[in-house]
Amino acid sequence: MIAVITMGINSGAYVSEIIRSGIMSIDKGQMEAGRSLGMGYVPVMRHIIIPQAIKNILPALGNEFIMIIKDTSLGSTFFIGDLMTQYLIVRGASYLPLEPLVIVGVMMMSPIRNIDWDDPACAVPGFMTVAFMPLTYNISYGIAFGLISYVFIKIFTGKIKEINVGTWVITILFALMFFLTR
Repeated sequence: MIAVITMGINSGAYVSEIIRSGIMSIDKGQMEAGRSLGMGYVPVMRHIIIPQAIKNILPALGNEFIMIIKDTSLGSTFFIGDLMTQYLIVRGASYLPLEPLVIVGVMMMSPIRNIDWDDPACAVPGFMTVAFMPLTYNISYGIAFGLISYVFIKIFTGKIKEINVGTWVITILFALMFFLTR
C-alpha cells in the first residue's frame, strides 16, 4: 500500500509537470488571439490551447506510463525479495525449511481473493503462479507456471480460440526457457 501511494504521488508530480510544460509551450499569442475574438479563458483553453499542447504532452506521458510499469514491477520485486529474505532468516535460525515457506506462500496468496474460483481456467493458473513463486524462489518461474497452466487448461477445455496471440508468444518463450536452461 505504501508503494502504491509513493508511486502515485511521484507519478502525479511528473504528470502535472508534463501537462504544465505542454501548456506553457504554446505561444502566448494563441491565448491573446482567442481572447480578442471574445472567447473566455475556459473556451480558449479547451478549443485552442489544449489541442495544440496535446502533441507536446503525449510523448512525455507515454514515457511516464512506461516508467510506472517499470516502477511497479520493481516495487513488487522488493516486496517478494523481502519476504524471501525473511524466509531465509527464519529458516536459518529454526532449521525448519517448510513451515516458513508455507507462511510466505500464504502471504503471497492474499491478493488472489479476486479470482473466480468457479472457473478452473482462472483458478488453477492463479494458484500455480502464487504457489510456484516461493517454491522456486523466482517470480518469473511462478508467472511462467501459471501462464503455461492457463494455456493448457484452455486447450484441454476446447477454448483454444480464447487465447490471444500475446499469451501464445509469452507461453512459448517461457516453455523454451524451461527446456533450454535445464
